[in-house]
Amino acid sequence: MKLLGTATALALLLIVAPAMAMPAGMGAGCQKHYETFAASKAPKAFAKGTTKACGYAYGKANVAEARKAALGFCRANKGDSCRVVESE
Repeated sequence: MKLLGTATALALLLIVAPAMAMPAGMGAGCQKHYETFAASKAPKAFAKGTTKACGYAYGKANVAEARKAALGFCRANKGDSCRVVESE
């Protein structure tokens, strides 16, 4: 059995890492939104409702604006108790 080289292992980790960081308990639509969020450039934010809906934002002037927009997106989709779960 051949072991992976350090560069190969790091590349695999970078590919898999966003999927491992996805918040739990999301439906297919929110999973797709999270993938878009994860692939976007900062400043960005992702918001999730307690039991349904989510929202994301990117390309804003700063992280505070991204957080505000993500919460608005989540609430507009009838999210319940939306809160930002990830931002940068």
